[in-house]
Amino acid sequence: MTGRNPNVFYEVGYAHALGKTTILLTNNSDDIPFDLKHYPHIIYNNRIKQLKDELTTKVKWYVDNISNQNVNLNIEIDVYFGESSLSNRNVEYRVDSGNYPTPTLTLHNKSFTTFNPDNYCIGILTDDNYPYAYCGETKCKTTKLPNGQLMHMLPPIEEILYPNLYTGIEVVLIQKVLSLNMFEPTVYYRENQEITIRIFTSNGTRDFFMMITY
Repeated sequence: MTGRNPNVFYEVGYAHALGKTTILLTNNSDDIPFDLKHYPHIIYNNRIKQLKDELTTKVKWYVDNISNQNVNLNIEIDVYFGESSLSNRNVEYRVDSGNYPTPTLTLHNKSFTTFNPDNYCIGILTDDNYPYAYCGETKCKTTKLPNGQLMHMLPPIEEILYPNLYTGIEVVLIQKVLSLNMFEPTVYYRENQEITIRIFTSNGTRDFFMMITY
């Protein structure tokens, strides 16, 4: 992205349209255009060793995880927590003591496609520390997957997701409860965990990630 070269911008857009994995680099964060700021960048500030180390780490991660990736960049629905896009995989949600995680997520349809309630849905992947989930007051359908994870399917969102439309959903994750003994109060079982928010459409799936911390 350094120097805001129009040819590079065109190539990035073309790669994204093809669903290709891209690693974006810039010497200066000021050169990141507005419509790419929600994508992660390696910002190396003229430090070539820093660029080499971070690029090596990033490429190795993609190579090691390519078979597990089911991210389809052709599904241009983005998911935000506050102002942060969950596609960056560095978003943290801090839960106060004594509370259940209740993140409010915002969906943004960045495409020219209109998504009706019957052609897209949302699931949340957790481990068994979160055996139940609710969307508002409606309990999600929960299925245990062969790998031991739990898939909490949210009820259909009734709103039509028109191009460039935003819509919000509130999710409540119910934690596993342990009782120390019959004379002591019940406590929540707490463990930091990355959860996956998965968008399902007829074109495929796209995953977003959030770290829940206590």
